[in-house]
Amino acid sequence: MNEQLRINPDAYTRPVSADDRREYGHDSSPLAWIVAGITFVVLTLLLGSLFLHADNRLWLWLLAAGIAATVSITTLVFMVLPDKRGIRSRRFAAEHGFVYALSTGGSGMQGVLFEGGTKRHTKHAFSLPGGVVVSDFEFEPSGSNATVTWRYIELPLPRMLPHLVLDATSNNGLFGTNLPQWLAQSQRISLEGDFNQHFALYAPRGYDFDVRYLLPPDSMALLIDNLAQFDVEFFGDRMRIVTKGGWPHGDPQTWQFVEWVVNVLWPHFWQSTIRYEDARAHHLQQPVRRAETQAAPAPGDDQDPVERFREQWERGEHMSANAHAAPSSAGSVAPSGRKLSRSPWKTVLSAVASITMVVVLSVLWFLNR
Repeated sequence: MNEQLRINPDAYTRPVSADDRREYGHDSSPLAWIVAGITFVVLTLLLGSLFLHADNRLWLWLLAAGIAATVSITTLVFMVLPDKRGIRSRRFAAEHGFVYALSTGGSGMQGVLFEGGTKRHTKHAFSLPGGVVVSDFEFEPSGSNATVTWRYIELPLPRMLPHLVLDATSNNGLFGTNLPQWLAQSQRISLEGDFNQHFALYAPRGYDFDVRYLLPPDSMALLIDNLAQFDVEFFGDRMRIVTKGGWPHGDPQTWQFVEWVVNVLWPHFWQSTIRYEDARAHHLQQPVRRAETQAAPAPGDDQDPVERFREQWERGEHMSANAHAAPSSAGSVAPSGRKLSRSPWKTVLSAVASITMVVVLSVLWFLNR
């Protein structure tokens, strides 16, 4: 992460040469000839049989063969045409040491921003050094056949973190949040300053002080100034920034933004999270042994770790005491902080809307009889 990433998007603007087609293209010529040949034979026999059923003349066979040849040639041309976007993407990835994949599945991705809807999959995914992923994500919202495309960047972090979602207010729709799943409002946390005007922050109940450690004022300012159009999710040891629409790979501003994310945003949150420890998980991982229960407890040892952390924060100590210590090997999060609770209201309202529509249509049908 110490080395600055530099991206040159010229690979998307340079013409595709014959060498590029050979090196980065997919050779579908043998398959294309086989498909075209089968198409010609099948269409000739099928159309010829239909024509001859009406009138047994040779010119009808020629007409059938001509139609079949036209369809076969069209199929051949489209199958052997170079996929210039794919060639440019693979050329771009090769020149920068990235890995490119047209589609990588993605149906198993977890998190509020990726678990909703059906037919979920990633497209045009670039894997950058260090585990950074730049990709599109497509899915069909529940109850809809329309495909929704999002673009996102995924950044690995050094620690397991509580499940946090920052819902940007600027990209919400007419009826509120654009999140595919609604979150329980009891998990919403209000932070200082004007942060709440730009993001609705959700965190597991009881993690309000953890959030203030993970999102200090400088982090909040960084998000407001640069990511006001993006929803942000912390899930496990990953940070994802997401917004609607696919990445315009041919636009230099896309890769300038990726540079900023990798060179500025990623190091910032790496450093701000590397010392984080969930006191609840620490308590669970180090149970008091039977022999120690007979000894006199040290001052504060009988205190709940969450309350202790709360008092440290109020005294301004929070986790700064360990700021220069080596990171602990305990990187887990307590079960209560691993996943946000969903609100059932979206499902309820969808069911009510469906039932209402059925009732209205039934009444209209009955009145028009």
